[in-house]
Amino acid sequence: MVSARITNTGKMDGEEVAELYVSHPNQTTKTPIRALKGFKRIFLKAGESKVITFELSSQDLSVVDSEGNLKNLPGKVLISVGGRQPDKQTQAEKKTVQEYITLN
Repeated sequence: MVSARITNTGKMDGEEVAELYVSHPNQTTKTPIRALKGFKRIFLKAGESKVITFELSSQDLSVVDSEGNLKNLPGKVLISVGGRQPDKQTQAEKKTVQEYITLN
């Protein structure tokens, strides 16, 4: 389970789509840079915060090998949650939160 607090820092009420991405940055197999594994649309009043939760399955944390099979590989996995794909700009603006987990 992954939880994140989403805050409307603006002056107006509005909707946000929180996106959850999974990356396998240290894998030697050819994997996507990141994969969208969940999203939630929430309504927030100006200044309001809500905690959202995503459930991740072992399939969500796996990679596809060269033969098209899903494999759970040991190592670090980067989980990112934010209003769009994580990059240096969203991290600098604190619009994305990221955490590494380790799979055994």
